[in-house]
Amino acid sequence: MNVNDLPPHRKQYRFDNLDFTFPEYGIMLDAKCLAIVSLPDYEIASIRTGQRQTWQTEFSLRANSYRSSYDAIISGGFGEPAAQSVFDLYHAGNTLVYLKQTCTADDTAARFFLHIYSADANDLPAHRKEYRFDNLDFSFPEYGVMLDDKCLAIVSLPDYEIASIQTGQWIPGQRQLWKAEFPPAVPAPAPPP
Repeated sequence: MNVNDLPPHRKQYRFDNLDFTFPEYGIMLDAKCLAIVSLPDYEIASIRTGQRQTWQTEFSLRANSYRSSYDAIISGGFGEPAAQSVFDLYHAGNTLVYLKQTCTADDTAARFFLHIYSADANDLPAHRKEYRFDNLDFSFPEYGVMLDDKCLAIVSLPDYEIASIQTGQWIPGQRQLWKAEFPPAVPAPAPPP
């Protein structure tokens, strides 16, 4: 989506707002609720919808472009996974792809951590230099889609030279569910006897 396509009063917010109440666009059919909302004509990058104070769900219109990436992975266009764990991880250029062939919503519920270690710490953003890695943690709806029973997330990586990547999922304040690192950390050589 191009921000210039937004109405002038919405450009500063970088998204359009089509809030509505159910009676405006909805009807009751027997014991079912149905609402139909017309969307704007400009190209849509993502949609966030829900009911305030009750629930919120996010989805995007990425499925078609992600399906072509999935097809490229299956045909070998991405090569072998850079790492394998709960998700297979493919690193191609400045893109990291997470793929789980048989996946449910439970597999994507926990937050993903993504820590990027730069070959030169000076390349990191100023607020990350003290930690010595960039933090690109995300929730699945930000970068992922479900294609049938497959989960696929595609994350753009920074342009600087990457020394290593650590990623996985965790439940904040509780525990890490899985972790993968690549290239794997090289253990320090053993001291001479």
